[in-house]
This record gives sequence, structure tokens and C-alpha cells, in this order.
Amino acid sequence: MNHTPQPPRNEAEEREWLMQERAAEAGRLGAQPGDATSTPYDAIARALRQPPNESLPTDFAHHVAEHARRRASANMYLELVLSWTLCGVLMAMLAGLVMHFGTDWLKLAQSTLPLRAMANKWIVVLVACLLVFNLIGRLLDARERTAH
Repeated sequence: MNHTPQPPRNEAEEREWLMQERAAEAGRLGAQPGDATSTPYDAIARALRQPPNESLPTDFAHHVAEHARRRASANMYLELVLSWTLCGVLMAMLAGLVMHFGTDWLKLAQSTLPLRAMANKWIVVLVACLLVFNLIGRLLDARERTAH
């Protein structure tokens, strides 16, 4: 039930607001359930007036959090599989391009980049390895965040 007054936007909201207010007023006046003037909100107002159930286990919040965590990880599993599949497809396409164009791409890169930076082919390999390790690290971090 809303306790902060908000102006109704239409007649249906006005009726809902009035039913909520009548249920709250009937609860304050001590109306019995099943009266002729009862509304669907009477049961909600009665439930809100009762104290919480004391028979909840002491680790109830832990169980709820664990359930939410399992559900989130199950939902993220498909996204993780699709991400790894996309990464594999992109790597296969990169390998295909390298095999198709051979050393032509290296000559093109040397013509567009400063010659000193590309003079050693091992610098290119080092940069590629660093990029791949960075990508893998980010994917593992994303996986760890979805697991927790």
C-alpha cells in the first residue's frame, strides 16, 4: 500500500487509491474480515498489520541470496557460452585472414606505421600476445563476476 499521496492520473487509479484507503481505515477501525464493504485490499492491509512470521530459519537471508546467485549464474551461462563462441569465431577468422594474405598484411602495416616500430616482427607478436591475454583476462573477470 502506498503511504505517500500521489495524484491519480485517471479514474481507475482513483478507484484503486480509494479502495486502498478504505482498507487501511477499516483496519484502523477494527472491521472484521468478510464485511459487506470489504475490498481485495483488506487482506493486504491485515497482512501488513500482523507481525512477521518468527518461524523463519536464522540463515533465511543466506538461502535467498544463494538462490538468487544460482539463478543469475544460470541466466548468464548462455551469454558466457555465446561470448566464448564469438571469440573463437573471431580468432578463426583472424587465422584465416593471416593464412590468406600471408605477409601482405605485414607489408601494409609497415607502410602505414613507423618503420622503426615494425622493424622487428617479434614486437608485433608481443603486442598480439598482450592483446590476447588482456582479452582472456577480461573474459575471466566477467565470468568470476557472474559466478558471485
